[in-house]
Amino acid sequence: LTRLGARRAMFHVKHQPGITTPLQAKGHLLAFDLLAGKGRREAANLLRRWSETAERLMAGETVAADGHDTGIALDAGPASLTVT
Repeated sequence: LTRLGARRAMFHVKHQPGITTPLQAKGHLLAFDLLAGKGRREAANLLRRWSETAERLMAGETVAADGHDTGIALDAGPASLTVT
């Protein structure tokens, strides 16, 4: 697991990470509904924040400084994570 934890998929590359990279052993699929009354600006802000978070997670950095992260993966490193 140490070797896997050290591997890092690059965030800023020509092709989106997770498309041309080797298949992961596990994956998660998420879907969200935007709240009624929220528009393009709010959606763009949300996607920008998600992109910043994905970049940090793929680099093996911690994200939540507000105490809401369980910390379960803090020592996992980037672990070849891709966010597509």
